[in-house]
Amino acid sequence: MAESGIEISLKDREGDPLQNDLNLAKKHIGELSMEIELLREKSKKQGVFWGGKW
Repeated sequence: MAESGIEISLKDREGDPLQNDLNLAKKHIGELSMEIELLREKSKKQGVFWGGKW
């Protein structure tokens, strides 16, 4: 029973610096992934690459 209380309190912690860093990193990864997708589509339309998987 004490373990479940500990788990709940850990999940409810606000302002955890490690969690904040993780969230920022995930956001940055998402932004970079979107930028890559947009650049791939742009290169497909412009025919920049010869061959390859694009």
